[in-house]
Amino acid sequence: MQGGVRDTQTNNFSIIPDSALTKVGVENTAQITKVGSHEISNWADLIQVVDAETKDKTAPVLDVTISEKWN
Repeated sequence: MQGGVRDTQTNNFSIIPDSALTKVGVENTAQITKVGSHEISNWADLIQVVDAETKDKTAPVLDVTISEKWN
């Protein structure tokens, strides 16, 4: 997953132009709410879950739930 964190205390993230997320239409206001069955509320949650879900796997696949944040 390509992107960057705007605020480590939230699950908001920035999307890199021309990344996989951009190509599927994810907006820059999106939030990662789950990875697999794990709730994501901040950057530390995301890093921990992605590390656990991809450890020792050659070609890991993650089920990521994204919700749009409306202003």
